[in-house]
Amino acid sequence: MGVERAEPFPLAGKSGMTMVEVIVAVLVSSFMVTSLVSVALTARIDDARSERKILAVVGLREVSSMLANFVTADTGVATIRGPGGGPGGWSMTSGPIIDHFGGVGGCGAPRNDYALAIGDHCLTGVLETFEAPPYNARVVYRVNNAEIVNGSPLPAVTLTIAWTEP
Repeated sequence: MGVERAEPFPLAGKSGMTMVEVIVAVLVSSFMVTSLVSVALTARIDDARSERKILAVVGLREVSSMLANFVTADTGVATIRGPGGGPGGWSMTSGPIIDHFGGVGGCGAPRNDYALAIGDHCLTGVLETFEAPPYNARVVYRVNNAEIVNGSPLPAVTLTIAWTEP
């Protein structure tokens, strides 16, 4: 009769996992899944915000190029038709675009005066569906006389776009 020895690892060579191994595997898997879901959601939200920023830049560039067409020495000359709507074609109100009194806080009553008249102008119709709720985007520009060049005022225009981020 020999001496029986106890095995140091009684489960060695047996199939299956211990409870600790199962818990660790579940924890590692949950960390991986949580990280992947978080990255996917963040990327989707950033894409949507980037699209809105691109729309805003396109709208600002469109308005900027339109305003460049209104720079002239004399808007009272009846023989020269302006590039827009309104009296003599010198208003930004033309087609889908409507020029309003007002600023970033909101658009007021429609106006039909010179596009580079001193003051705040709030445009609707530039950004189309982006102007609808929940974003309520508005293109606003402010005209100031920065200096007089050859006896004519040189307008200084500041363009702004504002919208609500839901």
